[in-house]
Amino acid sequence: MKLKYDPTSVVKHVIELSGGHDAFFEKSHAELNRLNAVWKQDSLTIGRILRAHVFVEHFLNELLRAKNPGLGPLDKARLTFAQKVSLVGPESPEVEDLLPGIRRLNQIRNRLAHSLHADLTTEDADVLLNCSLFRAMRDEDARHISEIASTKPIDVVEDFALHVGGRIQSHVSGAAEVWAEAFRLVEEEASNS
Repeated sequence: MKLKYDPTSVVKHVIELSGGHDAFFEKSHAELNRLNAVWKQDSLTIGRILRAHVFVEHFLNELLRAKNPGLGPLDKARLTFAQKVSLVGPESPEVEDLLPGIRRLNQIRNRLAHSLHADLTTEDADVLLNCSLFRAMRDEDARHISEIASTKPIDVVEDFALHVGGRIQSHVSGAAEVWAEAFRLVEEEASNS
């Protein structure tokens, strides 16, 4: 049975129950101000963080599928990002080097989800830049184009996500052999020194 009501009567009663027009609108404006304080965030930075996180998760999914062809659909398993990272494990020295940064990216996204503030810190950027292969590739890329890489935390987050995607994609596509050979050569050089 569908209830029928007069919206005008409902509004009239809400205003009366709230203490009259002045009290109702004072409370309404206070609530609207609280809502706007949460709503009016730096949506551009929030979007950039979420894009980086979703991008990395996409490639984590690809790596998990490539490592486990009989795994079935990951979306049905409803794994969290952190669980996927745990399943990746030490795939290779280059992927292992990225894991602390991937975990930090997830912490950044979780912080955003709980506070709705896109607060990135230099500490966040430093954790990502402490992934030595990411930093070395980023520095080399900057030298190649004769520019200094941005140290703004959001730029570091995006650069990191792109790097992770590329490194994981190389494992999925089979191009990781170049990296494996580079590690072998470095080990050989170290043992000959």
